[in-house]
Parts: sequence; C-alpha cells; structure tokens
Amino acid sequence: MSEKLQIEQQRTPPKSNRGCMKYIPSLKKLRDVPDTEPEAGYFRFLWQGYDSLQECFNVRLNDDFLTMLDEKFNQAKQLQCPVTLPFEYGRTEFQVCDYASKGFRFLIQCDDYMIMVANPEKEWSVSVRYLSAGLCEWGVDVLRHSVRRILSFISVPNCEDWERLSRVDVAVDFYSKRFSECLRPSILDGLVVPSRSKVRQDEMLSFYIQEGRFDTLTIGTKNSLQLQVYDKAKEIRQSSGKTYFYKLWGMEAKKDVYRFEIRFFSEFLRNRSILTFEDFETYRNELISEAMNIRRLTVPNWNDKNRSRWAYHPLYTFVRRCFCCENFGVCTGRYVTGRRSELSERGIKRIAGDVLSLSVLRNRGIYDERSVAVVMRLVLRSLEQDKRLPDKVERSRERYKYVDCAA
Repeated sequence: MSEKLQIEQQRTPPKSNRGCMKYIPSLKKLRDVPDTEPEAGYFRFLWQGYDSLQECFNVRLNDDFLTMLDEKFNQAKQLQCPVTLPFEYGRTEFQVCDYASKGFRFLIQCDDYMIMVANPEKEWSVSVRYLSAGLCEWGVDVLRHSVRRILSFISVPNCEDWERLSRVDVAVDFYSKRFSECLRPSILDGLVVPSRSKVRQDEMLSFYIQEGRFDTLTIGTKNSLQLQVYDKAKEIRQSSGKTYFYKLWGMEAKKDVYRFEIRFFSEFLRNRSILTFEDFETYRNELISEAMNIRRLTVPNWNDKNRSRWAYHPLYTFVRRCFCCENFGVCTGRYVTGRRSELSERGIKRIAGDVLSLSVLRNRGIYDERSVAVVMRLVLRSLEQDKRLPDKVERSRERYKYVDCAA
C-alpha cells in the first residue's frame, strides 16, 4: 500500500447520517452559511471545555466485588443513605447509594464520577458518568485513567473492543451585559433546524411571560443532539452552587454570564461511527461545526425566502470560534467549596430559631434566657438516650462525605 493511500485512509472522517463523506475532515462541506460579526466588546470569552461525559464498558465484574456490592446496597437501603465501600483508589473513597438511575441496579459514586451497574450478567452493563466538577478540576484524561485503573481491579474485559462513548457535553461560557436583550421570543424567528427537531421553552414559563425573555432556550431532544443557551450565573446562584467556575472564569459573577452547551447523544454519535472518546477527540471540531450548522440561530433576512441561506446569529459566530480555541478545557486543580461552613451556619441559625420558639412555648409566651439552657440540656439528654444514635451518626457522616467537594 502506497504512503499516499495510507495517509488518505487515516484522514477518512466518520460516516454521516447523510452518507459516507469521502473528503478530508478539515474540508468538510456543510451548508455555506455566512457569519454575522458581533459588535466589538459584545461578548467576552471566559471558558470552554467538557461539561459532562459518559462511557459504557463491556466487562465482567468480579464475583467477590458483586457480593460486597449487593451487601452494601442492602445496607444502604436499610439506612436510607449512601454507604462507604471498603475499598479505595489512592485517596478516593466510594459510596454505594440506596437508589440507582433508571435501568441500573447499583450506583457507586465519588466526588468526581459515578459508576452505574445494570444487570451484571449481561454485556455492556457498566457505565461511568464523569461529573462537571471532576472534569473541570482534573481534566478528562486524568479521570478516564482513574476509571480504567479501578475497572482493572474489579472487573475483566469481555473482549478487546470493550469501550463505548455514550454521551458528551461541550460548553462555552461567556460574559455579556447586553445578551439578555437577545433572549426574547423574537430570537426564534431566525431558527433553522431539521424538520424532526424540537424546540422547547419549558423552564420558568411564568418568568418568561412576565419578563419577556428566556433564561433557557433548548433546541433538539435527548435522543440525538441538543443545543442549549442559558443564564449560567443565575443557575449557579440559585441551583447548582458550582462556584468553582468562578476560578475558571477569573471572576465572581452573579449575573451576565451565559453558557452555550452542545450535548451529543449516542444516536448522533453512532450515525457518524463515533464509538470511543478518542474518535470524538479526533473529529471534535467537525462534529461541533455540524451540530451548530444543522441546529442554528440566524439573523432573519425577509428578502430571502430560503431560510437555509440566512447568516449565523452573532452568538453562533462568536461561540463557533470559541470552541476552536487552543487548550480545550483548562482545569482548576482541586477546589474546596466551603459548603460545610455554609451549611453549619445555616444549621446554627435554624436551631437557634427552634430553641427560641420552644423556650417561648414552654414559658407560655415569655422568652427567658434561663429556659434556653434548660432546653439545651433536654436536647443533649434526648441524644444520649437515643438507642439509634450510632446509626444516625453514621448516616450523617455518609450524607456529608463530599459536602466540601465541588458539586
């Protein structure tokens, strides 16, 4: 085989749902859509990288590990809380949960990823979901190496081709004081998607009606490909508490930070012969370009009735360039959230309120500091007399095992 033919074969891109593409990936032809340049200073790039990743493995779990796992799972169900597994990898501890995701029998977790086990007697029964915090702290290569080391201790591959990529999410975070004005229903006038794609605006619907703008816009479904843009600063502040992104961004942002996220699911990946994470890495830019081309926001041109020729929205022009930046997914290293101190302060305030109310209740409407001391002694006595105290202490220990880790 000639050297030229070998090079051409190495450049053969993955198959597409539109047929086999017989050209170099860097020259791949999608619909030629012009860019709309954003105004200077309109967007400011903060970070891009992997937000989530899930792989599936065709392995046979060791019998002794399965026996231990079943025993600990039953213990967790009885205690109604996670239980620590008696094995460690380095300094990493693992818990088995008292529940599992749909379609799985066991859920094993640490602060960086989750190992999900379906029916151990069947092939491809083990899946691993790498969490956003772990990916941002350590990077995808470190976590994938860690998982494969663990699997080598607790399982044996059923064949040589034993790894599959199930899902991958990539994201760009950016700062913009004016972008909220774009997130209005009128932005959908320039939406261009395949006929089977769905558009959903189902979060905080009343807020959309009241304020007249979106906090979240989702294009597509979880079966194949999904693009989403949303208010990341608000999501951290009100929901996730992922303050480690402040370190990635180089700023503590309470508002005006947004995320553009692309979620590739197994159907989309398989249609393009993307079987492993290495395949995705090889064609990452091409796959991102295709995703943003077939589900795109544009600037309406009412003089042209062919919507497919409308120019990319400035958001898409900006984000597509961000995804192609070097150093994809810069990591923070280990990050401690301080969540333990925050929960402790909340707990003290909550207990203080309960003690005050109980003091007033016992003194028939009068607050007396001396009665507070009496109430506290009664509380301590109640703890000392509780026969289930050791079990409750263990449940609390397991519940707060990862409380200071980035969520």
